[in-house]
Amino acid sequence: MTKVTVNTDCGNAPKKDFLKEINIAFAKRNSDFLTERVTDNIVWNIMGEKNIKGKEEFVEKLKKLKIEKATELILD
Repeated sequence: MTKVTVNTDCGNAPKKDFLKEINIAFAKRNSDFLTERVTDNIVWNIMGEKNIKGKEEFVEKLKKLKIEKATELILD
């Protein structure tokens, strides 16, 4: 289970909340959550690799990622 620690804020920043949710989903390897929230024309620039273009490539890349689920995520 991933322990998530997030500093509280005023709660009036939808973009900030979205970024928080995306980071938590990556840490927990929640590909369903991520896939549901990206657009069909997503471009994901992974440093040192080619750009991932489109939702189909995004989903395939998520399946191939060889990362372990994080044990802890601290967002400040």
